[in-house]
Amino acid sequence: MEKSKRAQITGLPFQFIFSLIIIAITLFVAVWAIRIFLARSEQAKIGNFITEVKNEINELWFSSYEAEKNVSFDFSNKFTYVCFANTSENFLCRDSNLNLNKDDVEQYISREGINLFLVPPEKALDYDMSAAYYISCEGKECVMLERACVCFPVIDGKVKINFVKNETTNGKVLIKG
Repeated sequence: MEKSKRAQITGLPFQFIFSLIIIAITLFVAVWAIRIFLARSEQAKIGNFITEVKNEINELWFSSYEAEKNVSFDFSNKFTYVCFANTSENFLCRDSNLNLNKDDVEQYISREGINLFLVPPEKALDYDMSAAYYISCEGKECVMLERACVCFPVIDGKVKINFVKNETTNGKVLIKG
């Protein structure tokens, strides 16, 4: 009977250490899973924003009437600006609030066909997303800008963009900033 008590006493630290290891592994997996879910959430916000902007532009471009829409989109708080740029003109985004590293932005904008980019571009890469996109309507150029570069601030997870289509835009959708 004495041996069994001794075995119970020696087994107790092993059970305690084993329980701590199991708890630590469970916490590690839980934190890892939460980080993955948060990253997927950011990816979804970026993807939904791009899709919604494309849909708004396509809707106006296909319509036969003149319209002006000021639309508020949900977006990620991880970005400070959403910018549209005309790649056929010299890239001029001289807003001092943007804090743009010109080399970083030019690697996206200098590519042909890019007319929307996210600032700071590094944040998109953190979520395995592109920081630059091409907005078109059935493969045709349908966007025109008020200036060579028009940026919209992200405020409390919202981006407000003004779209205009009238006789002066020649059938294209004007993005006003």
